[in-house]
Amino acid sequence: MARDDRGRFAPKPPAELSPAYARRLERSLARGRTRSEARGHGTAPRRQWESADVATRPAYGKALEVLARTRRGESLTAASKAVGVAPDTVLRYAGSAYERDGRGRWVAKPTDRLYRRMRFLDARGQTWVEPANAKEAKKLAEYWNAVDVYLATGNDRGLRRFRRATLRTRQKSRLPLVTDRRQLERLASVGELSFEDLYQR
Repeated sequence: MARDDRGRFAPKPPAELSPAYARRLERSLARGRTRSEARGHGTAPRRQWESADVATRPAYGKALEVLARTRRGESLTAASKAVGVAPDTVLRYAGSAYERDGRGRWVAKPTDRLYRRMRFLDARGQTWVEPANAKEAKKLAEYWNAVDVYLATGNDRGLRRFRRATLRTRQKSRLPLVTDRRQLERLASVGELSFEDLYQR
């Protein structure tokens, strides 16, 4: 491969590429990708905590529990001990959500993009969604809490803040949250609002 005047490897001119490779480059560039992305060179594999496979591992679920506790003010060591998992395991699965403070201690960042699969409610009943980040996951958890309060007490005050709210997902879609009281009561009557765990394990 030839080098350019700065000593870098220069790409082949289009005339020297195979027809199939040239077509692939042309399609990718038309979609707005860089030439490097179009060639498929130097692209990093998906990180473990960004893939759906990791959600099936019990240790990952515990790491998320520890992360939630550290965001509420517990230390990584104390939260890990309470959940029953080693701090090193938490950092292996959720390390991107932590950083060291000025004293060298691990503290949770305000948000993250760790993979989560959570229960969602639409007009037909329960389904599963993948919130875009920790902020969206928290929004969904607070929505479910408002639904529980309404069904238990009839107080819909908590639901009102979600009337025009949507949930952003990892697939870059926006899903409206069900807040119609009649619809919620109908879904509750057929058992669609009965479950023990918000997250899929």
